[in-house]
Amino acid sequence: MREIKLLSDEEVRRVLQILEERFGAKTDKLAKNYLFFKDKKGKIWICTQEIGKIELKRLKIQKIGLYFGFFESKRKLRLSIEGTQLIGSLATKNVIELTREEMELWMRGLDLEKRLPKSSKVSEGPVILKCGDDFLGSGVYREGRIMNMVPKERRIKRL
Repeated sequence: MREIKLLSDEEVRRVLQILEERFGAKTDKLAKNYLFFKDKKGKIWICTQEIGKIELKRLKIQKIGLYFGFFESKRKLRLSIEGTQLIGSLATKNVIELTREEMELWMRGLDLEKRLPKSSKVSEGPVILKCGDDFLGSGVYREGRIMNMVPKERRIKRL
């Protein structure tokens, strides 16, 4: 059994559809420039199209390219920090801007209390977090609170 497999066209369409629906991201270039893979744990990885020139069937590959995220359910995709950095600038909704102080708390792994105006383009569910031009990863916004999704091994002890 292979450790990692190329996503089918249908699975790639589902990833792109979620990105467009949830984050308003136009994903045309993403689909043209990258191949999408899934490992046996369900994590989504992306690579440039160049990897398609290599015959991968003979190789036992566990990881390939950039870790993009994973499906929490059929309709929810949790983006990795790198995934948010890749599509963050394309996103037009469900992006929360943090202050420098909030960013420091976030990178330490803390949840944040953040009431957003009703006029904001943020709804409950997965969100992308940013501070200035830096995309920090994803969280889940619910009832004025952003639940932290930064893995423990990637949290910063002090800035």
